[in-house]
Amino acid sequence: MRLKVLGAYGSDGQGQRPSAFLVDDHVLVDAGTVGGALSVPEQIAITHAVLSHAHLDHTVGLAFLADTLAMVAPERSVTACSIARVIETLRTHVFNDALWPDFMAIPNRDAPVLKLRELPEEGEARVGELWVTPVRVEHTIPTTGFAAVGGFDQNTPATPGHVFEVACTANCASFTWTNKSGNLPNIPVDSIIGNPLFPQQVFAGTDWGLYYTDDITQNPPTWFRFQAGLPNTMIWDMAIDRDNTALAVFTRSRGAFAWVLPDGPVPVGLLGFEVN
Repeated sequence: MRLKVLGAYGSDGQGQRPSAFLVDDHVLVDAGTVGGALSVPEQIAITHAVLSHAHLDHTVGLAFLADTLAMVAPERSVTACSIARVIETLRTHVFNDALWPDFMAIPNRDAPVLKLRELPEEGEARVGELWVTPVRVEHTIPTTGFAAVGGFDQNTPATPGHVFEVACTANCASFTWTNKSGNLPNIPVDSIIGNPLFPQQVFAGTDWGLYYTDDITQNPPTWFRFQAGLPNTMIWDMAIDRDNTALAVFTRSRGAFAWVLPDGPVPVGLLGFEVN
């Protein structure tokens, strides 16, 4: 993975650019700065933008990127991705033909240069060649942080770990990532989800099955292997139904499994998962 910092400030001024990061030449993480840091060919190569929230210092570059595509490469497009409330803000208040042209209709609605895509909160989704999971963070408006697919510690020796928690202060003046990997083995964590009935309980789907902690607030937390009824296989995605009654895990080639969510620590005499 190649990460290029385009900007890392909360405002625009001499020697400072608003927040934006370019991953592997094709995916933006926030879009406060685009044209001011990239050539036109580099801008045209961008296919997706993952946005944490709708404030201008994180999105204004997207407006100019859409304009550039419309002028010089109308056959290409960029897809802006975020949680529903962020996407609705962009649609209603930015690309509305009042503040800025509706690039979702340029050159036409069937093939626009700008597309908007909603991502499920706390659910893993593929964006370009990346897998991202929107996680809630505190801010003055709806905001999300992102935990991407992990690899092996050997690939990132300076920042080892597989599960991280992000915390954002008021107005996102500062933010911190805390390593919550604890005693997890050195294997990729492909999906992660919290229990809404017991928020300190978190499940991690890995390349070698499911792990859970009953208290993510500990530093470090203690993780346990969940083996009751589950095969030793990659768990690439997880979901919880809207009534918060069951956890569903989706494996690579071994099917889907479901388990009734507890409202406390995982019980010792649990019944395990059922195959779906």
